Amino acid sequence: MHRYRTTFTAKAQVAKAIKEKAKREGKSISEIVNELLLEALGLQPGRAKVPFRVVAHNLKLRPGLDPTRMSLILEDLGFEDWDRSQT
Repeated sequence: MHRYRTTFTAKAQVAKAIKEKAKREGKSISEIVNELLLEALGLQPGRAKVPFRVVAHNLKLRPGLDPTRMSLILEDLGFEDWDRSQT
């Protein structure tokens, strides 16, 4: 495959993310940029995504508070117009 050398200016956030990904995967920055561009341009099928992981946190709710019924507590406090789709 023919290689093409060029220079581009990346935002600090993008450059940092590319460097971190390269370090994490043990690849060069060029390899990472090429993989990302090929995938973004639809020239290479995407790799399998890492499964989504939920990190649970202890809410330390007091005994008697049912987190599945928080909308009822909001209504009791006067939030009748609470949008249930936000829960």
